[in-house]
Formats: sequence, structure tokens, C-alpha cells
Amino acid sequence: MAYTEESLDMNIQTTVPAPAGEVFDHFVDARRLQRWWPPEAVTDPVNGGEYTLTWAERGWTLEGTYLEVDRPHVLSFTWSWRHDDLPPRTVRIEFASEDNRTHVTITHEAGDEAGAASYREGWEFFLGRLAEVVSAPTIP
Repeated sequence: MAYTEESLDMNIQTTVPAPAGEVFDHFVDARRLQRWWPPEAVTDPVNGGEYTLTWAERGWTLEGTYLEVDRPHVLSFTWSWRHDDLPPRTVRIEFASEDNRTHVTITHEAGDEAGAASYREGWEFFLGRLAEVVSAPTIP
């Protein structure tokens, strides 16, 4: 993890068994996103576009604005929970292909150590689900 004066950033890396374009699309295409992360997703993956991810059964809604959409290399967006009064955070995801695999590096502005631990736990769980989804046979 890297410290800055204003915030604490959480950094996590993983390797996903798919090409970078496919992995990138699983972060921005609503139908693909719903296979591994939120049950409901609305996305407009362009610079300045917005997204809304919803877990209705939990009463959670995550929303934000895409800051940088550079398929298949970089995705950056703001992160704000409707049920939380914390200021919006920034997430930057970098995708690097190697031999039909993608190295994914996520930097998530966390605010403090408790936030960093919580974001790390969430990303570890959902990145595991992402790897399972891209490894599974496609169902028409």
C-alpha cells in the first residue's frame, strides 16, 4: 500500500486467465459485470459517463463517473456509495496482457487503514469471482 498526504491507497494485483480486452469488458459491459459483481448494473463506459451498480437485497448502490476509459489498458472512475456519507473515492485499474492472461492492478483510494482493509477484502473476493467467470465455458 502507498501512503499520500490526503489519503491511503489500497493496491492489489491479480492475474486473470483471459486477454486484456475481455477482462476490461467485464468491468464496463453491464451484462458481463453482472456475472461476477452486482446483480444490477447500468454503465456508460466513456470518459465522463456514469455507472450505477445495485445490490437491491442489501440496500446498496454504488455509483460514479468514468474518468478514463482506455480499452484495454486503463479504467479509472469515481466510487461513491449512496448509503454512505464518505466523499467519493477514485479507483484506477490497469490491464496488461501476457500470453492470453491479463495482469490486473487496482489502486483504490481508501481514505484510511480501515477503508483500505475493507476495499482489499472486497476486491479479493470479487476478483476471484471474475477469474471463475472468464474461465467458465460461455453459455449462449
